[in-house]
Amino acid sequence: KGSRSRGKQRQHRFKMVISRLDAQAITYGACVTLILSCTMVVAGLKAGITPGVSPLVVLCGWGAFRRMSQGHSGSRFLNLAQVAGSAGMAIVSGVIFSEPLLQVLHLNLAQTSLQDQGVQADLQGMPWKDAKALMAEHGISIPPVSIPTNILACLIGSLIGYGFVGLATKKFLSDPTLPAPEAHACMSMINAAVSDACQRPKLGISLVLSILGSLLLRMLALISLVVKEIVIYSTSSGARKFSLDIPLDNGPLYLGIGGLLTLPTALLTFAGAFARLIGDALLTRVDPLGPSVDDFPANSMRWVGGGAMTVAVAYSLVKFMGLRRSSAKDSSSIDDSLLEINAPLRYALWLAVSVGLLALAIWLFVESGFNSFSVLMLVAIFVMAILMVPLGAILSLQIGSSSSPVSGTVFVTTLVLCSVALLTSSASMAHVPTITTLLVAACVAVCAANDVSQDYKTLQLCGVPPREGFLSQLVGLLVGSIIVPVSLFISANAYGLGTQSLPAPQGQMFATLVDGLLLEK
Repeated sequence: KGSRSRGKQRQHRFKMVISRLDAQAITYGACVTLILSCTMVVAGLKAGITPGVSPLVVLCGWGAFRRMSQGHSGSRFLNLAQVAGSAGMAIVSGVIFSEPLLQVLHLNLAQTSLQDQGVQADLQGMPWKDAKALMAEHGISIPPVSIPTNILACLIGSLIGYGFVGLATKKFLSDPTLPAPEAHACMSMINAAVSDACQRPKLGISLVLSILGSLLLRMLALISLVVKEIVIYSTSSGARKFSLDIPLDNGPLYLGIGGLLTLPTALLTFAGAFARLIGDALLTRVDPLGPSVDDFPANSMRWVGGGAMTVAVAYSLVKFMGLRRSSAKDSSSIDDSLLEINAPLRYALWLAVSVGLLALAIWLFVESGFNSFSVLMLVAIFVMAILMVPLGAILSLQIGSSSSPVSGTVFVTTLVLCSVALLTSSASMAHVPTITTLLVAACVAVCAANDVSQDYKTLQLCGVPPREGFLSQLVGLLVGSIIVPVSLFISANAYGLGTQSLPAPQGQMFATLVDGLLLEK
């Protein structure tokens, strides 16, 4: 009798977890993340940044499911929907920041090879179909994007990031010093959606006009009635080029991301971009035939940026590892009951991390064999995951997921992996594909942590226990892990990674790093 009673209780709890409302919210969120996973790959590769889309998911749910978005149940529906709907963008960010490394590196080597053969052609500027034909004529090829390998890397990174952040949810969300700007923006939209009609803000001016204006600008740019960029100033010196321009094609994306930033973050972002601008302008003044050309290569500012990010990540790690203290007044305003995670959920989260690490170990040993390179690489990834995943969650809650310095954490991870390759005498092009896959897994884990922390904070602000969003987050990450590699494969075949059509700025930065540390003689 006692056994039957406990069985009924477990069955009741299971039904509570997957109630009809929750299932509808997760289904809607999964559909949204599927669409975004297909469409935002190209935009992210062009812009070099991806926006936080939780407010967009809430907005679409508000409009499409008006009846369900009312009252307390409406708040729960929109919260769970935004958790699942934004998860795919974490996969997009993780993949487009790291996977293009291999293709960009091979494209740069192909360009050098053609120049050595006396062929004057710009592989990055010419149509990708013509570039592939030219390379084929000279026996050069670019390795394609591997869909199975990338799906596996995405699944591994998703499980690791999802598990680590879930386990540390109480630590992250009980810290009153973390402003979580995107979570507050999302909470404001949810509260507006579930409030009475007379209390809702009038969005006709701010929201409708901005959508119509952005859509009109994109359409005019596509049909060439408006230039895609306004060039204010440009100059060149030999192979070095500098251009100051205003991108109209991706302007709405940049403006939308900027609108979610806090003022200090926006000012610092502008300061960093301005420093990069000045540095690139000065580099074009270096005489290509002078003695300083080797001391100041054209990509010098990428190394400057990488160094700055390394210092920032190291400082953030020291701060994160230290004790965080908050006043009694601030901590008393937090409802700890919302943040509690029971033992079965903790076991499930540890299982997710364990499965991710086990799958990574099996793949690495099958790919590279059981040797010093694979063992040390596995240890390095494990250590970096322990450090960088929680740090990614903290930084996301500090400045927002759209502006979170994912590139900085992956830059440091790249340094560590390259150091392991040098230590094990594996500094060769043959090991770059393995390093790239490991970076994809690490980058996806950090990006998943960025997204998860913001989503769970939104749940907390709206009075929904973050633990009730675990299933939504997992579903969204699984959908994105399958769709994004396919979308990247199609985009790479159509336009080429590292070309002017898909510049992949982060991929170029990491390719510069790997080339400089492992391949350059």
